[in-house]
This record gives sequence, structure tokens and C-alpha cells, in this order.
Amino acid sequence: MGMIRLKKNMTELDILRAEKENEARRQKALSDFRTGAIKSQEAKTIIRVCDEMKKELARRKRGLK
Repeated sequence: MGMIRLKKNMTELDILRAEKENEARRQKALSDFRTGAIKSQEAKTIIRVCDEMKKELARRKRGLK
């Protein structure tokens, strides 16, 4: 999975797509950690970044309304 790009003018559809990708990345990090594919610190970093992205997407969604 590539990085989610935040554009200056995101439509609601762009935001929904980014939210879906973000949640999928977060779930993959959790499952990879559980199976031992990645270490704890790496999983924590990915999850923290995903949580920050979730907050930013929520801000942008509120800005559209």
C-alpha cells in the first residue's frame, strides 16, 4: 500500500476513499504484528500515523459541510 496523499481540495469521495485506505492500513499493521511479521515499535508507529491521519480527514470532512 502506498501513502495516502492529502490534496488541497479534496472531495467527499476522496475523503471517504482515504478513510477506507487508512483503516485498512491500520488493520494490516495490527494483523502483521499479531503474526509476528513486524515488531511492536513498527506497529505502534503505523497505528499512531493512521490515528493522526484519521483526525486530519475528519477535520477536512467537517470543513466541507
